[in-house]
Amino acid sequence: MRRNHSIAAVLIMAALAGCAVQRSDRDTRLLQMAVDEADLITNHHDRLMRQLNIADWQMHTGRKEDGHKTLAKAILTLQDPDAGELDEFGRISGWASIAELAREDDPATALKAVDKAVETLQAINPASRRCDYVLSLSHQVQDLRGKKEAVALLAKAGLWAGEIASPDMRRRALMAFANRLFDLEEWDAGQKVLRHDADAAWRSDTLAAMANIGRGDESKTSFGRSVDYKSVYLNQELQMNLRQQGNNNNGLGGK
Repeated sequence: MRRNHSIAAVLIMAALAGCAVQRSDRDTRLLQMAVDEADLITNHHDRLMRQLNIADWQMHTGRKEDGHKTLAKAILTLQDPDAGELDEFGRISGWASIAELAREDDPATALKAVDKAVETLQAINPASRRCDYVLSLSHQVQDLRGKKEAVALLAKAGLWAGEIASPDMRRRALMAFANRLFDLEEWDAGQKVLRHDADAAWRSDTLAAMANIGRGDESKTSFGRSVDYKSVYLNQELQMNLRQQGNNNNGLGGK
């Protein structure tokens, strides 16, 4: 009798394994169909958002090859010259999102994407508008291109910030960029950035005040808009639907 029970257990486990394979194959096909339908969305922002979220989910559930194929489609969306729904913020954050999602398994694509984000940033005119995206993007640049490239970007940003008409806004930007440089222990570069404001008294007072700001405390020296994937393109409702579907399948659809 015990032997019969063992055989039955083995058969049940084999049947469950077979169901898991079928479930995984089904979900893989359905995700690919979702990508195919996303390709047909005429609004480029809406299309890009879905492509990035589906790619994220594909890689999260062990379908990394499919995920990188979906990222390739997101790149085509960003490269479309007719993508009028994607403004400068949408394009920069789109490239930054691709860099973030590709970083672990496809560093070549990640490097190209972060370079495109910087290229898109530098094409913005007037130059003062570029400052909105520098602080967030500098972290991506540092992660992928290294500290030297991040410092170079922040140094250029000091020049751009010097063109901001509003004194308060200009000083907020200069302080944020300088503080980021100080966190990188680039003391001379940070001081040079502050000198894009002509008031030496303000610079002295600002440096003294910054001495009381904790290292890396960007809450007191924040400026601009975040361009990372989670802040811009991650769609919580879509991700929850994908996760709920996986739960309904008792975890058989992914890893």
